This record gives sequence, C-alpha cells and structure tokens, in this order.
Amino acid sequence: MGIGKGKKLRTTFIEYVISLGVLIIALILADYLLFIVASIGVYPANYSEKMIQKNFDDLKNSPKVTMDLLTPMCNFGVYSEDGQFLYGNFSTGDKKINWDNYINGRGRGTRKLSNYITSIHRTEGILIISYPLRMEYKSETLRRVLPNAELTMVVIFFIQLIIIIILWSNRFSKKINSELKTLLSATEKIKEQDLDFHVGRSNINEIDAVLQGIDNMKGSLKIALEKQWSVEQQKREQISALAHDIKTPLTIVKGNAG
Repeated sequence: MGIGKGKKLRTTFIEYVISLGVLIIALILADYLLFIVASIGVYPANYSEKMIQKNFDDLKNSPKVTMDLLTPMCNFGVYSEDGQFLYGNFSTGDKKINWDNYINGRGRGTRKLSNYITSIHRTEGILIISYPLRMEYKSETLRRVLPNAELTMVVIFFIQLIIIIILWSNRFSKKINSELKTLLSATEKIKEQDLDFHVGRSNINEIDAVLQGIDNMKGSLKIALEKQWSVEQQKREQISALAHDIKTPLTIVKGNAG
C-alpha cells in the first residue's frame, strides 16, 4: 500500500478558505443586487436634505410651514427670536435641545445623535428642521416596526454571513470526519485483535501516511503473532510427545510390578 495522489491537509484547508471567500463575495453581490431592487421602496440617504433644498424658498417665505414641504422623516419647529416655541412637531425634549444647538452656533448642518439639524430664518421667526442622513423605508409601517434600512441590511448581511460560515464549516468538518473514519476503523480492528482486514485509503496525504503505517504495523504484528502461535503449538506438541515418552515406560513398569 503506497500513499496515493491525495491532497495535503494544508491544501484542503486553503481550498476551504478560498471557497468560503468566494461564497462571501457571491453573497455580497447578491445582496447588492437585492439592494438595487429593494431601493425602489427606500428613500435615498440624502432625500430629506434634497427636499429641504428644493423647497427652501417656500420654507422661508410661506405663511406657515407644513409637512407638505418636508419628507415624512423630518421633524421641525418654528421659534420666535427669543426662543419661544411657536409650532411644529418636535417632541417636548427636542424643543429645547434643538434651540440650544441653534443658539450655540451649531444650527446649520449640525449632527445631533442620529439626525442632522438645519435652520432657516423666516419673517416671524426661525425654522429648525431635524432630518436623518440615512436610507429610510417609504412605507410608514416599515419605518415604525423596523430599524432604518441601512441597519436592517447590515444586520441581514451579518446573519447571512454567520449562516454561511456555520454551514460551510460543518461541510468541511464532515469531509475531514469522513476521512478519519477509515483511520478510526483500522485502529478499532487492531484493538479487537482482528488483523484480517483491508486498511483502506484516504484522500488526505497525512491521514493516508498514518494508514500506511497502520498497514505496515498490522502486517508486522500478524507475522509476530503467527510466529508466537507457531512456537506455542510446537511447545504443546513437544510436551505431548514428552508426556507420551514418559507414559510408555511407566505403563511397562506398572505392568511388571503387577
């Protein structure tokens, strides 16, 4: 039995890593195509900003600011020059925070947590608008029940990535285990003192080399045991012959004594 044209364990592992990398790249491309399709139902990240720029004159000069001039993701508040909140849809906590940001000189294009704020000077006061710079669902229901579109896609990608790594690693593990079964089977046969079996082969060189060593050891052990059995058989035959040789004169002596 010689070592066949199998693969080294290192080569097998490199193939696993490369194939996993190809799968990850395919996953990225698939998710990218899915993103292009899904973007039909998603607002671009700068959608609110563009709408503010587009409707800037109306936001500045219209008698009253309404959500018709903004996107559904925007929140706004109109303040008097002394900071009194006049109207808008800011929450109670955001009313003071956004005004303080404006007073501190960070009113225009300022990042506030996950949102940006901008300000527009109007005749009756100051308009402050808070808006996200991230992709958002066009569906109000999806915006309410799911994280923003960007975070959702990232979470989905990492879930897919973890599943692929687990499944592909499990496949690699099964492949290695199937190669080890031949090795384990051979050792079990020797343990049971059954030397009349075919050792088998492996597609991995390192395991195949161990199997070759087991095959050589099995042959040597079988020869040694056969020699031992032969010696023991000869001893039994010699003892039997010696017993016969001793028994014959004893029988004669016993007969003469009678």
